[in-house]
Amino acid sequence: MIPEEHHKVAIIGAGPGGIQLAYLLSQAGIDCVLVERNSGPGSFFEQFPVHRKLLSINKVNTGFTDHVKNLRWDWNSLLVDDPSLRLGKYDDRFFPHADSLLRYLRDVCQHIEGITKFDCEVLSISRQDRGFRMQTNGVALTCDVLVVATGMPKEHVPAIPGIELVEKYGTHDRTPDGFLNKDVLILGKGNSAFETADDILPFAARIHLISPARLRHASETHFPGHLRQINSPFVETFLLKQQNAVLNGSIQSITKEGDRYGVDITWAENGLKAHFLYDRVIACTGFVMDLAPFDSTVTPETLYDGKLPALTAEWESRNVAGMYFCGALMQSNDYKKSASAFIHGMRYNAATLANLLAEKLGVREFPSRIIGLEVEGVLDAIYERIRRSSSLWHLHGSLCDAYVYDHARKAFRQVKDVPAKLLAESPEYSMSTRIEFCFTFENPADPVEREKFSPGGLLHPALRFFAEGEQIDECHMYEDVYAEWEQSEFAFCFRKPLSRFVAAISAAIVSSQGSPAVVGDR
Repeated sequence: MIPEEHHKVAIIGAGPGGIQLAYLLSQAGIDCVLVERNSGPGSFFEQFPVHRKLLSINKVNTGFTDHVKNLRWDWNSLLVDDPSLRLGKYDDRFFPHADSLLRYLRDVCQHIEGITKFDCEVLSISRQDRGFRMQTNGVALTCDVLVVATGMPKEHVPAIPGIELVEKYGTHDRTPDGFLNKDVLILGKGNSAFETADDILPFAARIHLISPARLRHASETHFPGHLRQINSPFVETFLLKQQNAVLNGSIQSITKEGDRYGVDITWAENGLKAHFLYDRVIACTGFVMDLAPFDSTVTPETLYDGKLPALTAEWESRNVAGMYFCGALMQSNDYKKSASAFIHGMRYNAATLANLLAEKLGVREFPSRIIGLEVEGVLDAIYERIRRSSSLWHLHGSLCDAYVYDHARKAFRQVKDVPAKLLAESPEYSMSTRIEFCFTFENPADPVEREKFSPGGLLHPALRFFAEGEQIDECHMYEDVYAEWEQSEFAFCFRKPLSRFVAAISAAIVSSQGSPAVVGDR
């Protein structure tokens, strides 16, 4: 008879997000289990990226000794108490090797080995009472709260007639001789597509990359998942007309024509059609979540052509109560905007989710502290976060700090790392009188203020004031070319606009007993 176990929280998937959440829940004393179908953590990184160089920055030498601040430039380490568990201890390269991350994750898992089950594949997920039941290859698990942290393990297969004929990014034959003097078509314009193109540049005769949408560079969009400079040598060969091309168009069909592939294309710019012949076609079209284990009672709604789950502001499934998502599957709420799809973002989302679950399970309240109404006290709290916070830095516009006015105490209550979507939607926050602080690339709405900022937008702090749910005013802190806000000679200049803003808010709250309609001129 198959044994059964019950846990308050069950987490499926020992990738970075699942490991981070399991670590934090266990630290909080919450009964949880982490199950993983493979024999070790981070199995996605055993295969991807196929060329083994990570795009996540690993800047070991920053000039700072503040570990919290240094996580702004460490995109791989998890939030653990052991100071030796930093990826920089395993690999000092700016763009580390994927194998280094695997070694790192294995060592982190030693700190939660008592709650981790490897070689435990979840075969089916169904409802049981108000919770969930999972049938695995070794044990039947039940839980009150289910967290899915399985990432996006399946390569996306676009609905193109003949797509089954082509090679896939994860399994294509990389032998150089197979590309010698060949015409190659790569489907997609993401980093995997350009990584593949760069790999075969010395061998292929012609290389074309194609997708319906135009190419987007991370340096322009500020989204680290768009094309990174490390993967962009191919773009230069296109611009210098070295027989390569980046094309905007849709593939209508792919057929075999002898030893070659016939590809019918409709150009995005003008709708005209064309037919090309290629020796090899490789699909680098991204990844999707795996819905196979969910039965009909708990199948989550999805977004973006089935790639990601549809989520509430707390990362709970919109249609399956009690089912939450962690890791790369959290990115639905800030899709292609900030860093939720990557370790340097998901670790902070996981920390916030751990606090939300601890509160829902009655273990503790969401962390907060009273800081009063005095201008300097509020300003010091904000400025410390401007200088040190890595969570708000990476999840710009997605996570916020809230300074909520407590009418009973006549003081501000500081709540760190709250999803911006939760502040806008939840009854607890949405109608409150509060200051929201986040980092942003968006310049001020006021045209006069906007002239003081870089036209393309640089990362900088912004405060927004809400009175009983309505945004009344905003204040953008001046940009720092180093984005550090540490230089003592400029500190007064940086703080001055914030000081005037906070002073006006405090004065308005005092004069109106907590229900201000207007903040005076700053």
